[in-house]
Amino acid sequence: MFMNQYGSIAKNIGNFHIGREIVLKKLFVLCCTLLLLAGCGQKGVIAENNETKGGSAMSEQFIGKWEGNIETPNGQLPIIVDLQKDGGTLSVPAQGISNFPLKSVKYTGDQVTVSIQLNGSFIEIDGTFKNEQIEATFQQNGGHSHLS
Repeated sequence: MFMNQYGSIAKNIGNFHIGREIVLKKLFVLCCTLLLLAGCGQKGVIAENNETKGGSAMSEQFIGKWEGNIETPNGQLPIIVDLQKDGGTLSVPAQGISNFPLKSVKYTGDQVTVSIQLNGSFIEIDGTFKNEQIEATFQQNGGHSHLS
């Protein structure tokens, strides 16, 4: 604790950085999820082979570069996810994140599961391609949300 010039106790603001990290992690998860939703109307590069590493059939509509914007209190945040049959990357240029490798990507028909390990936080996004949209749920460190 610190004393100010009037002799009262001022709060220690050292925890501000911890709170900011938590907000940034949650924003990152939201960015990934909204990218999947925002990019549904955009066509990506189609892979020639429709098999994953494990041999299960996949739906080609997921393959390619998906770009979108997320609304934040500071304005729009452009995000890019490049999904491939055997992996992918995430880029958030405004946050200095470029081609961050996804931990895993699994395709099963019209479903995709994306896993990301970022700064000790595990993120999983499950999406289903339906009617030219992706309905998705995401989990981060025990938290669970449904998005459509």
